[in-house]
Amino acid sequence: MQKERQFLCAMALGLIIRLVVAPVSGHPWDLMTWKTVGQAFLNGTSPYDLPLYLMGEPRGYNYPPIWALWCALSYFLYTQIPNGFLLNFLLKLPMIAVDTLCGLLIFKLTKNVKTLALFYLNPLTIVLGSIWGMFDVIPSYLTLLAFISLYNEQLWKSALLLSLGIAVKIFPAFVLPLCLVYVYKQRKRVGDSLLYAVLSLSVVGLLSAPFLISEGTQYLSAILFHSGRVGGNVTYWHFIWFLQAAFPMTFNEATVRILWNVAFYVFVAGFGGIYIYIILKLRSQPIHLHSILNAGSCVFLAFLSTSKLVNEQYVLWPLVLIVPYITLSGNRKEDLGFFTLICLIDFIFLFINVPFPAFFGLDALSLPWLLKSFILSILGTVFAVCCGTYLAYLLRRR
Repeated sequence: MQKERQFLCAMALGLIIRLVVAPVSGHPWDLMTWKTVGQAFLNGTSPYDLPLYLMGEPRGYNYPPIWALWCALSYFLYTQIPNGFLLNFLLKLPMIAVDTLCGLLIFKLTKNVKTLALFYLNPLTIVLGSIWGMFDVIPSYLTLLAFISLYNEQLWKSALLLSLGIAVKIFPAFVLPLCLVYVYKQRKRVGDSLLYAVLSLSVVGLLSAPFLISEGTQYLSAILFHSGRVGGNVTYWHFIWFLQAAFPMTFNEATVRILWNVAFYVFVAGFGGIYIYIILKLRSQPIHLHSILNAGSCVFLAFLSTSKLVNEQYVLWPLVLIVPYITLSGNRKEDLGFFTLICLIDFIFLFINVPFPAFFGLDALSLPWLLKSFILSILGTVFAVCCGTYLAYLLRRR
């Protein structure tokens, strides 16, 4: 009875906070982008025809079309009831709903209110979805569902769930090779793994087909935009921005371009090498839910440790998997310690990068660019080191 009351209180508190902050807040760039995309789509303009940059800042739509459809629906409802608070709320409604569903799923898996609170009452998850307005929690939740279905040998359900995740945002495709290995371990047939791969790409393929046919170049440019974009944010590579600002003569445009190319090749080598090791480790492990959660978390932590571009919301990718893993693998203090540290650093970085009042449309004093860039570079380095250290710790686990 006491556990039930704690569960209901945690869910009610988390939901109330989200419902209160969602209408009155938003990232000054990203939420405006969703509004622009919704208006354009509603008026018959493809989101992939919007400029990728505006005033030197990334502003285009760089995702598969399914999120643009929600933006258009939200904007249509806004035209019927023209209220800015309503539009903010509608755009964030899927994140609030999926946050809640994910919290319920985590509690169902772990039967632990403290584990539920690690996700649903986590200030970072509240800020990223219900204040900022980023939707990474949706494909993250679908990835977790795909892993659970895979463990339960519901292979085609798992593939379709993963396909839905990829159709929202591309990053769940990073764990597709893991799933293929797991399918082969279960069925011992290459054909089943190939069918799983086809199904996993089916939804995004069907949704993308009209755009590939009508405007293939614009569509691919948008989808691949982040892979070709210069890096920074929550990573040690942010030091390139600091060095360019501090020593402009030495770190001129040509030098910086070379450094970003180096960063890309370091990522390809580092992430690729770690991924191969994860695959080999998974092949030798017994089939348990916590083993595939471990492997999925390792893939995303490897990305956060090596990528030249790590935006603040990317931390949700492993977070949704790590929270249930902490309990299912034995509630080790090391897991909780790394998890807390990673969330805390990302949270601090977020509000130095974009001051808190700016999310509520208020003027906010920002640090001088050179000092801000230096602090963010330090935080990015510490964040990457923490992710890398936790990755090494998880890789040693069975």
